[in-house]
Amino acid sequence: MTGRRSRAMNPPQPLWRPGEPILWLSAVLVLYGAVEMTSMFIGAFREYPTGTAFAFGLFAIYTLPFIWFIRQRDLFEPEPVPLLGLAFIWGALVATAGAISGNIAIAGLLAKTAGLEFAAVWTPAIAGPTTEEVLKTAGIIAIALLAKGAIGSTLDGMVYGAMVGLGFQIVENVLYAINAIALSGAEDEIAPVVGIFILRGLLSGLWSHAMYSALIGAGIGYALSHHGRSVARRITVAAIAFGVGWGLHFLWNSPLLNTRFGDGAGIVLAILLKGLLGLSIIAVVYRFAKASDRHWFVQTLSGEVDSGVLSQGELDSMLSVRQRRRFRRKASGPPRIIRRRQRLMVDLAGAVAAGDHLRANTIRRALLPPPPDRPAPSGAATTGQAD
Repeated sequence: MTGRRSRAMNPPQPLWRPGEPILWLSAVLVLYGAVEMTSMFIGAFREYPTGTAFAFGLFAIYTLPFIWFIRQRDLFEPEPVPLLGLAFIWGALVATAGAISGNIAIAGLLAKTAGLEFAAVWTPAIAGPTTEEVLKTAGIIAIALLAKGAIGSTLDGMVYGAMVGLGFQIVENVLYAINAIALSGAEDEIAPVVGIFILRGLLSGLWSHAMYSALIGAGIGYALSHHGRSVARRITVAAIAFGVGWGLHFLWNSPLLNTRFGDGAGIVLAILLKGLLGLSIIAVVYRFAKASDRHWFVQTLSGEVDSGVLSQGELDSMLSVRQRRRFRRKASGPPRIIRRRQRLMVDLAGAVAAGDHLRANTIRRALLPPPPDRPAPSGAATTGQAD
């Protein structure tokens, strides 16, 4: 049991299903978030037009490689762009707007119950993970409910979780930049933004909200896809994943280790230790999720090698981005034709897994080389074995 349920087997239902309460609830929450965040940003543009515009532009550019990287993670069934966009919007608007109110409420509660000194030190570590991870997790669950079948593997959950977290991360960074401008007295609107970009974009961007939510999404993906496991085990895995994401967020926001190694380089070392712990964990989880998907893909298409539709080299070349590129360079035929053939192989895996024999046979005919006495049709290509 590989844990991947092909979207061809369970194609995502369309988002626009008026009879579904989750659709209207999600729409209301997105609208609420849009109104709240728009109000904040309009005020910022009025007070600090240059700095706010610069912050938006800088972090918008910063977002692009993250989106590209996240989309590249699922090699065998790329996530639909509308769903990825919805995940990003949820994090950017719903989770961010809700977290602002939630964090303020928890800060007040801690001040009343534990004292002002405790609240001043520990509110970021307690309030941040509690409100933000719950709200971001709600976005992953909303995707699963809105488009049933969209999260068909552990890796699917990671991708959607990372997109929700990225949306939150980018908007939060813009808000921090605006606050930095205000605290500086607004004499120079650009320098504070650059400072926040270096601190939150470059120094901590790799182990921020996208990472926390990706870990939590992995747990949700496991729970939704591993139907061969007991319900109790799947829920336990999802709960552990949430706990790990929450714990890493707590550790990052807490004062723990911050002064353990002294000032200056010691603070940088503490940042690296906190961040690399999270990266190590997510690397292990990703390896598990990727191995599960690779096993599913090879198992699904192994019969196509036996029947001569594919070569073993072609199948092996599909297991990573690097192998696919290397195969395109070495194969005989234009790279764009080889790339199209690789896309057909992905489609074939989905059709075979779904038991869609008509579509599978159509794809097989497109993949098979023509008989020797007939020229290859336009768009066809013959590929060689990968080394």
